[in-house]
Amino acid sequence: MLLLYFSLFFDIIFLIFSLVLLLKKSPAKKANSLLAITFMLMSACGFWLTFLNYAMVVQSHNLLTYYYPFSLIIVMFIGPSIYFYVRQLFGYSDSFFKSYVWAHALPALPAIIFFLYFSTLTANERVIWLIEDYEMVRWQEYAINIFFYIQLTCYIVFCMYMVEKQLKRSRYLVFDNKQIDILWLRYFFGISMLAFVIKTIVCVLINSDRVNTLIGLFLMDVIFLYFFIQSIWKTGLSTQTYIELPKVQTPSLKITGEVTDSYIKTLLSVIEQNRIYLSPDCTIEEVAENCNIPRHHLSHILNSNLQKSFSDFINEYRIKHACELLKDGRMAHLTIEALGQECGFGSKASFNRAFKKHTGSTPSEYKQKLRL
Repeated sequence: MLLLYFSLFFDIIFLIFSLVLLLKKSPAKKANSLLAITFMLMSACGFWLTFLNYAMVVQSHNLLTYYYPFSLIIVMFIGPSIYFYVRQLFGYSDSFFKSYVWAHALPALPAIIFFLYFSTLTANERVIWLIEDYEMVRWQEYAINIFFYIQLTCYIVFCMYMVEKQLKRSRYLVFDNKQIDILWLRYFFGISMLAFVIKTIVCVLINSDRVNTLIGLFLMDVIFLYFFIQSIWKTGLSTQTYIELPKVQTPSLKITGEVTDSYIKTLLSVIEQNRIYLSPDCTIEEVAENCNIPRHHLSHILNSNLQKSFSDFINEYRIKHACELLKDGRMAHLTIEALGQECGFGSKASFNRAFKKHTGSTPSEYKQKLRL
């Protein structure tokens, strides 16, 4: 009984935390919303399983008549919601109306079919089923549980792959002059995988709904607690809170207006003629060398005269080139990732972010508008 109260307490805490993620303003609002949905699903599952176990502990047949296996359906959406959260955080654009998004709901069909079948039973038959299942799970639920283990394992592996791929490029995601550290995701998914493997082994060896539920609730709370602590320690509210990058103080330069105008004219001429921006390794040092302008002078005129950072300046040209390619019918076969690489971006995520910043829409949305 103590474990049930413990689980109930944390279900309430994490439900509140989910609401904070939903209501909190953030440039990563969509990603945070998906994360909040994930936590809400897990909290809902925790509440419902706590109700089942309480009814079993107090041996209340009356309470058991109100129980239906919603939890089997709920857990099938936890993996997809985490997966799309990571994709959204890394800059992928997934429309809710796309068929491939809805395809991720297909694994829930067996659980939905079982739910409908269970609902057709009489109240007395449902109670008997639950009591027998509490000690030894019937083959129908056992098969759904195994299917769930396989499904969630696949999603965790996919997420770990995306995180490791991003970490090879950088442990930070940068938005304008702000950044977030994503290293915590490696540990989060690592702990989740370990906890899930332990739960799977125990529940396969001990085919009891009582053991399955109690271990599931406990490990769920441990994972939630880890995330909660990470959030509080790192940013105060959410690991997706954006942290201001330290501003680099540069000494003031005294460059005459005539020299500045000459620098700007040379810079624009070299950039437009040589198209250095198409190289993913384009750096301010390379541009300064090509323009025969001292690096600190180039940095100064970009910040003071053009009011742009070097990355924004280069990305403007890249996005302009991308828009031209999108309008060119011969480039229609290119994927968004290939288009980004063609324009000098190192990843699809950075291309999506820069494109949306400079045009107000993602490359996919812009491409769709051109077809109208």
